[in-house]
Amino acid sequence: MDEAHTAADLLAAKRQKLPGDLADLHSQLGQDLTWLHLNWQEFKRLFAVSAKHVALLNATAPRFFARYEQAVWHDTLLHLCRLTDPPQSVGRDNLTIRRLIPLVTDSTLAARVKLEVEEAVRNTEFARDWRNRRLAHRNLAQALEPELYPLALASRAHVEAALASLCKVMNSVELHYKNSTTSYEHVIVYDSGADALLYYLSSGLDAEETRKKEGKRWNPVHYS
Repeated sequence: MDEAHTAADLLAAKRQKLPGDLADLHSQLGQDLTWLHLNWQEFKRLFAVSAKHVALLNATAPRFFARYEQAVWHDTLLHLCRLTDPPQSVGRDNLTIRRLIPLVTDSTLAARVKLEVEEAVRNTEFARDWRNRRLAHRNLAQALEPELYPLALASRAHVEAALASLCKVMNSVELHYKNSTTSYEHVIVYDSGADALLYYLSSGLDAEETRKKEGKRWNPVHYS
């Protein structure tokens, strides 16, 4: 079964349980949150799991991986902002968890989801500060005098807390209507690009060190 067909089946099943437009919104938000977790897992696999992995990246292409780390980090912050942005910006509708609240038909659940959404918004304020003053815009005062106008503290722990609060919102809705939850944080990567990259970098580095010891020169077939 292909991915699109699987997604369509999941959406159809969700529409049988969740009311009105809530199923469609929850489904799309769930896909976004899943991809965010997948990318975050890959990021951690490369840069946050092992000092040995970081040493390998620094031994092969340090400048490239430094730029890549920064790019993925910034993308993660932007993604957190998008998921918790206001329902509308400049007159255009946004895909955001804030849109869940008015679509929840049970008043008790709606009140709980509202509190959980507010918590998620608070937990992503650090990312929004980076987005507003550094990533989407370049605040002049912050650029010229960063010590006087520092950006909000942003760490992997902050991202983990933000992700957990987003999962809480999504699973409150799902548990109420479907009597089930989704372990977004435990999503499985079957073909991890990070693992493949680390493997081939390690293999290449080992081969290069062996050739240098033996005094051999080699032109890789796949390199041009």
